[in-house]
Amino acid sequence: MEIKGVNIFARKGNKFLAVKRSKDDKIFGGMWALPGGKIEENESIKEAAKREVSEETGFNLTSMDDIPCMEGMLNIKGYSPLLIFIYKGEVSDEVPRPRDKDVEKVEWVDRVSFMNSLRDNNYPKEGIEKLENFFDAEGLK
Repeated sequence: MEIKGVNIFARKGNKFLAVKRSKDDKIFGGMWALPGGKIEENESIKEAAKREVSEETGFNLTSMDDIPCMEGMLNIKGYSPLLIFIYKGEVSDEVPRPRDKDVEKVEWVDRVSFMNSLRDNNYPKEGIEKLENFFDAEGLK
């Protein structure tokens, strides 16, 4: 059975909000990721996005597009397929305070650092290609 997840793409100039996953995170350990996570049962996408952004960054999600800017299925050996929806959003401007044990740190990162992190940690190639195309469309260098 697939797992559904939501991530938020919040941008400031040529950087965007990302969380560094702790090495203990079984799937995404050690890599940068957009804030987000699993959509719980009986939870709307918007509710899940608000909860995940708050837990992982300490920021409040202040706005979120109604339609995802990207979606896709991630197939990682040994895990249920992950159906991920990425939405553009804005967050409050606060000091990062992650409250999730799987988050090592929160930063505004550039595309190169983010993508190198994924490649270095064997993120699925189809996911890398989709993100590269998305960043190109966003004009991120």
